[in-house]
Amino acid sequence: MALVFCVTATAFAAATHSELAELRQHVHSLKGHIHEAPVLDEEAPELGIEFTFITTVQGNQNVGRNVATSVLDVDVLKEFSHGSIFLKLRTGLGAGLNNFLNAFNEVNTAADPNDFFNVEELWYEHKFLNDKLVFTFGKLDPTEYIDENEVANDEFADFLNEAFINNAAIAFPDNNLGVRASFELSEMLGLTYMGLIANEDEGDLSFRNQLFHAVELNFTPFANGNYRFMVWGSTTDKENLATGANTRKGHGFALSFDQQIREGITLFARYGWATADYFDVQSAVSGGISFGGGLWGRDDDKLAIAIGRTFFSGYFDGAGAMYAHQPETNAELFYSLNLGNGFIITPSLQYLSTPFSANGTNDHIFIYGLRAAITF
Repeated sequence: MALVFCVTATAFAAATHSELAELRQHVHSLKGHIHEAPVLDEEAPELGIEFTFITTVQGNQNVGRNVATSVLDVDVLKEFSHGSIFLKLRTGLGAGLNNFLNAFNEVNTAADPNDFFNVEELWYEHKFLNDKLVFTFGKLDPTEYIDENEVANDEFADFLNEAFINNAAIAFPDNNLGVRASFELSEMLGLTYMGLIANEDEGDLSFRNQLFHAVELNFTPFANGNYRFMVWGSTTDKENLATGANTRKGHGFALSFDQQIREGITLFARYGWATADYFDVQSAVSGGISFGGGLWGRDDDKLAIAIGRTFFSGYFDGAGAMYAHQPETNAELFYSLNLGNGFIITPSLQYLSTPFSANGTNDHIFIYGLRAAITF
């Protein structure tokens, strides 16, 4: 009986082993015919809408009044797996003190007196090569891609004076149809090209002799620092006020640096040069320092100060006293107080020296201001 049991068990084990081997072979062959099912995105693309409302009040001793402005931005963003569509609508009331001071650099860049909603930006952006290459096409704001700065680039959150928002020596055109391509060359190097129609008439989409080009190299050798080097050229016709002739081509170069020297403290500087007799500005220089509120226990606050000078070119020759050959000096101090829930108030003080005043009475003025912003 024992012998029979052993023989039977041995035969059963052999048969089972054989069946398992055949089953493994069958499963292996089936794997070659099974295609992996596509994996659906865990999160479907969402439509994001953001509203930003800005009210600014400014005054000074020369004008003798307080002037208010308001701007409403509506941002709509639709994101996809490798791209996005963006729309910015803007409406505003009031030009503020810009109409009273005759300064070259506007003292309230946040002012935008449009009674109706304008399409400020409308573009499609696509990313390639694991997001190393970014291509953008549509109605673009050139200042969003060229001459950026971490602490001096946003009139809604940083300085109000135009001299500290972008380089006065770059002949930026108005928002218009254009392209942008950015490529991450390495962890420390990024390259951006921008081409934009630069007609004075926004509705004229003619490319001939009406283009603005710019190339920017962003070098980041240190942590929390950006060293941007830009060259630009424009083929938009400009009238030389000295001769009355049209100057067809102009070019220039610019620098924009920002470097955090310790947590909560960031230095920044800009310099630019442009072709004489083509653009209003021959050169411009500015710089300053920004302090994060974490230094005094308020992480979302910010204190910043800046000073800059704008030197004018021969483009003003023969234009009369309104365009005196003197550099314009601007300085600004502001404190950004974050009250939570997207509400920020920012008191500021500006100093303006030697603006373009026909009567010369506004050579040295102080401008006080208060900006209130809410985002939801």
